[in-house]
Amino acid sequence: MDILQDYISQALHLYNTTSPYLRPLRKYGWLLASYINPYTPYLNSLNALLSSISTQKADLTSLVLVLIVLFLSLKLFGILWRGVIGWIVLAFRFAFYIAVCIIGVWIWQRGIDGFVGDIMGWGSEVSEVFEGEKRRWEELQRQQGMRGGAYGAGDNSAWGRGGVGSVRRGMPRGRGGGGGGWF
Repeated sequence: MDILQDYISQALHLYNTTSPYLRPLRKYGWLLASYINPYTPYLNSLNALLSSISTQKADLTSLVLVLIVLFLSLKLFGILWRGVIGWIVLAFRFAFYIAVCIIGVWIWQRGIDGFVGDIMGWGSEVSEVFEGEKRRWEELQRQQGMRGGAYGAGDNSAWGRGGVGSVRRGMPRGRGGGGGGWF
C-alpha cells in the first residue's frame, strides 16, 4: 500500500507540473470528439459489420490483417529509411563543409604557393609508395611464377598460357592465346 501511495503522489505531482502544457491538447481532444460524434452511428454499424465478418470468415480476416500489417510495416520501414538517409546526407554535407573550411584556412595560412607545394609533395610521396608496392608485388609474382605459380602466375599454373596441365601431360592447348581449358 505504501508503494501505491508513493506512485499516486508522484503521478499527482507529474499531472500538476505538466498541466499547463497538456491543456491545449485536451482542448483539441474535445474538439476532435465533437467532430466524430455525428459519425458515431456509421462507425458503430461498420464495427458490427467487421465483427460479423471476422467471426464468419476467419481466413479472409487473417489475410486482410496480414496485408494491413505488411502495408503498415512497409510504410514504417520507408519512414525509417528516409530518416537514416537524411542523417547520412547531413553527415556527408557536414563533412564536406568542414573540409572546405579546413582547406580555406590552410590556403589562408600557407598561401596559394605553399598550398600547391604541399599538395605536390604529398602527391609525390603517395606515388613513391605506390611504385614501391607495385615493384614489391611484381617481384613476388615473378618469384611465384618461377616456383610453379601458387597464385596463378607462370606457365605451369592453372592460369598459364596452355591451360590445366597442358605442357606436362601432353594435353592439347587451350582455344586462344591466354586462358586455359576450363570452358
